[in-house]
Amino acid sequence: MARAGLRRLSVTWCFGGICLAFPWPCDTLHSQIARSATARKNSPVDRVFEVVNYRFCEFELDTDCYELRKQGRSIGLARRPFDVLLCLIERRSRVVLRRELVDVVWQGCCVSDATLSHCILELRRILSDDADRPRFLRTVRGRGYRFVAPLTMAPFSTVASAAQEAGAGAAVATGVQADEL
Repeated sequence: MARAGLRRLSVTWCFGGICLAFPWPCDTLHSQIARSATARKNSPVDRVFEVVNYRFCEFELDTDCYELRKQGRSIGLARRPFDVLLCLIERRSRVVLRRELVDVVWQGCCVSDATLSHCILELRRILSDDADRPRFLRTVRGRGYRFVAPLTMAPFSTVASAAQEAGAGAAVATGVQADEL
């Protein structure tokens, strides 16, 4: 029985064509949205003003195009592993706790440890990294992960982006501005 004065909302989840509706107390939903908003303020995804390309070894993480490239070629990387990698890179000066990764990347959703472990495993596979001798992702047992590769950052340039779209990628790569072409 619902408490007096408590409104209820129906929440629907759909999986493979099967939809399930559950009654959900509004005050609980609002508190989850507030927690999610708090987690999102630290999210690598929502900070549009900090668009940066990160370069490490033969890889480049392009936060504007939302892609990982190896030697200039795009590598198919799912959204969550991309966000995990971005979170680790942005916090590379310290160990990122597993709970913090889940809060930032999944923004308050209930996620098992296996889900995060699967993302780390996928990243290691794509980066050709070894857990025993890590070049990129070091596991701190019982705590979390740390990005350990040397890294260079290149701020995103709208001039460079426009030049690349216009087919002047070679000029941008050599440092020539688009208006000098």
